Amino acid sequence: MHTLMGNENLGTMRDVLQYLVETNPTLCRLTDTYNQLPLHVACGSKTVTSEIVSLLLNVWPESIRVTDEMENLALHHFCRRTTPTELDDEESLKILKQLINAYPKSVYQKEDGEDALPIHIAAGA
Repeated sequence: MHTLMGNENLGTMRDVLQYLVETNPTLCRLTDTYNQLPLHVACGSKTVTSEIVSLLLNVWPESIRVTDEMENLALHHFCRRTTPTELDDEESLKILKQLINAYPKSVYQKEDGEDALPIHIAAGA
C-alpha cells in the first residue's frame, strides 16, 4: 500500500487503490518504518489527487489525526511537498481544504522538536 502511495503515477491509480481498500480496508491502518500511514505517504506525493485523499479519508476518517514518528500529520506532509508538482493550484487548494476540514486543529500542530506549523513548512518548501 505504501509503495502504491509513493508511486509517481499515483494520480492515475485511483481504481487500483479503490479495489485494494474495498477488498481490505485495514490496509489504510498499516504503518511503515517511519510510522507513516498510506495517507501520510499519499499527501507527500507530487501526484496525489483530491479523489485519492477522499478515498483514504472515507475508509478511515481517524487517519487524519494520526501522527508519524516525527509528529507529522498528513497536512504536514502535504505542505512539505516541493515544486514542481503535477497538481494545478485549484487541485492543491481542494486537497488542502479537505485536510483542514477533516481536522481543523491540524493547522496548529507543530512538528516534534520544531516550531514549524504546517504554514511555516509550506512557506519554506
